[in-house]
Amino acid sequence: MKKKRVLLSLLLVLTTLLSALLPSCSGNTAVDTEEQNATSAIEEVSTAEEKQLLIISEGKCHYAIVRPDELKSDNPAVVAATEIRALLSKKCTESVTIKNDFLMPGESHDPEAYEILFGETNYDESKSLTDALNPGEYIIKAVGNKIIVCGNTDTAMENALDEFKALLKAGTSDDGTIKLNRSDLDVHKSEVRLVKSLPAIDNVEFESFYTSNKDCDEAIYKKATREAFDAYVKKLRDAGYKQYAANEMNGNAFATLYTEKTTVNVGFYVGEKKIRIIAEPYSEETLYGAEPEGGFKQVTTPLLTMLGLMYQGNDGSNVNTGACFVMRLSDGRFIVTDGGHNRSIDMKNICDLVIEQSKDYIKEGEKPVIAAWVITHPHTDHWGPLKNHGNMLNTMGIKLECIIFNEMSQAEYDKAYVQEKWSVAVNGLDRVAAVLNCPIIVPHVGQVYHYGGVTMEILFTIESLGPAVPNDANHISLIQKYTITDPVSGEKTVFMANGDATGAAFRQVALNFGDYLLCDIAQISHHGASTKGDNPGTIMAYKKMLPKTVLWTSGDGAYTAYAANDYNAAMVSAAVNVNFKEVYVSSSSGKRTILTFPYRVGTATVID
Repeated sequence: MKKKRVLLSLLLVLTTLLSALLPSCSGNTAVDTEEQNATSAIEEVSTAEEKQLLIISEGKCHYAIVRPDELKSDNPAVVAATEIRALLSKKCTESVTIKNDFLMPGESHDPEAYEILFGETNYDESKSLTDALNPGEYIIKAVGNKIIVCGNTDTAMENALDEFKALLKAGTSDDGTIKLNRSDLDVHKSEVRLVKSLPAIDNVEFESFYTSNKDCDEAIYKKATREAFDAYVKKLRDAGYKQYAANEMNGNAFATLYTEKTTVNVGFYVGEKKIRIIAEPYSEETLYGAEPEGGFKQVTTPLLTMLGLMYQGNDGSNVNTGACFVMRLSDGRFIVTDGGHNRSIDMKNICDLVIEQSKDYIKEGEKPVIAAWVITHPHTDHWGPLKNHGNMLNTMGIKLECIIFNEMSQAEYDKAYVQEKWSVAVNGLDRVAAVLNCPIIVPHVGQVYHYGGVTMEILFTIESLGPAVPNDANHISLIQKYTITDPVSGEKTVFMANGDATGAAFRQVALNFGDYLLCDIAQISHHGASTKGDNPGTIMAYKKMLPKTVLWTSGDGAYTAYAANDYNAAMVSAAVNVNFKEVYVSSSSGKRTILTFPYRVGTATVID
């Protein structure tokens, strides 16, 4: 009984103690619940913050800008990084960090750092995405604490920049805070290009897209072979493209194919080991220059006339530039290359020459015909007569069948540093074509045009330059090879018309065509003046041309001043050009230097 009382007493004590402890325990439970609720709330906020990336708050940018190392300032990735930094800086009171991705040996990038990566950086986050991009594609994506903005072509990178700017604008609050939704940072798009609608090419490495002409879209592939070219041409045929032409030139191969919607020009450049694919909307003008069925009727002897253009400027000094060649064909038509200055007298001299040289075979009521007027490049001392005085052809009763001109696209012009107002210049030629009711033919490398016993082969256009940016209109000058065949004897004379081609153009032409440049007659390029920084490139090509006869388009004083330059000596010095025999200078306005085909050295007629 005593033991029961003791146990009861102990139970009462324990109950009392527990009662005393319960309020305390109850109090601790309330505190723990509040802490748990707070933790849960923080987690919810963290989750919300992960869904939104805080770029700028209270005047501070929380992200650093990163660009690839060792790229020039005009590279689209560098431009993008610089522009975004400038844009963000306007919202910040503190400096926005910009850096490149350079790493010392043993270093690595911090995966926790908040950074916006532009272009193909060496970060793992960039590589995992950019390596999977197809030609022309771009991405904007959040990966961990990084935002990647990248495109694998210049245009794609520019598109990515534009879209990222739009996202930043949409995410900007009135107080300058910028937040981006992570879900919006999942962009994977492709630039829209005509050339991408074509079947894919195999066994080559993509290099670049190039918008060479306002209607022409180009894809450039490196590490190419002739086998890859042949397989792709077959692939196009199998896909329903009809083959219009195929040409080979000293190991280079070219083909033109078409459907009712698209014309495709494919070229294999053996020296560069590149394939260029050019797509343009189909029209009859894109299929041009085929040899007429049944040949042609010879009505006269072919001639080449170089017209003088030098004149005295308003300040009393001689204007020594300009170029004009007029070729009379065996079938009685003409080809004009360039023309001269923006002077009506230059146009009149061309018209007078065409009328005079056709008078012996033109029948009453017929008009003399210029089969093609070739513009090598848009400088006023070359295309001035046609662009500004083209209507004189109508008033003087001369028919023009077509203009041949490969203009620079507005997209490339916007990147370039040329002095011309491009849209004004090009639109001027379009107006002339409309007035004269003739098409503008866009020539492509590897095409061969046939005109009454003469073939004109296109060896260089702006498309060959891509993806380089032309910083002068001379960089896009055509280079043409004319072969004049005597209808009676079959003897051939080769004339290289070089326009104002630069050393960079000549270097590429020499690399690809080599000994195919060998000729009898050659025009000195750019009036014998500057090669635009590549004398060795010009020398390379001249040493392949090795003409006996040189036609120099300048005034006499300019010829004397420039003839001894090393790049010109490669053509007009017998010590360098073992074939050199003679040089004719175009000289003063109205002067005519006339070569009769087949040409013999020393037989040119010069009329002052």
